[in-house]
Parts: sequence; C-alpha cells; structure tokens
Amino acid sequence: MDGLPTEVHILSHRWLDEAGHRLAEIREEIICRILVGLESTELRLPPGTPVIGRIRTTFDDQGSPVEVMVAVMAADMVSMTYQFPIPD
Repeated sequence: MDGLPTEVHILSHRWLDEAGHRLAEIREEIICRILVGLESTELRLPPGTPVIGRIRTTFDDQGSPVEVMVAVMAADMVSMTYQFPIPD
C-alpha cells in the first residue's frame, strides 16, 4: 500500500461531510510495543513480536472526534514517511 486513502476512507469522509461534520484536524498517535494477548492469534504473529500501533482520530470543526482508525502492524514490516509544510 502506498499510503494513499482507500475508497472506503474517502467514502467515510464524504458521508461525514454530508452529515454536517466539517473535517478540520487529524491526530495520529504512534505506539511501539510488544504484541499481547489475542492479537498474536488474530495477526498470526508469535507472542512477543514488536509491533507498531497507530491510532488516527479525525476531528470536526467543533473539536468533536468523528472517526477513529486503529492499526497494529509488525514493526519489522513498517516504513512511515511524513511530509508537511512548516507553518510561518
């Protein structure tokens, strides 16, 4: 995956916009940790595998969270690149 929004993601944002939520901000939290509990079975990874957890919360222009995405990925299979303008 190249990091571009999927069709589902685009449709969810369109639905939120049609419901009157003007999207204003996204916060991402990145957590590096060890795989625990049932995640090992669900992800088919050995217990103790290092993973990266990513929580993305989208807020509307009123500051209310309107969407949350949670992902857990094996740390040895992840590359993250961020690019954004530097504010004045």
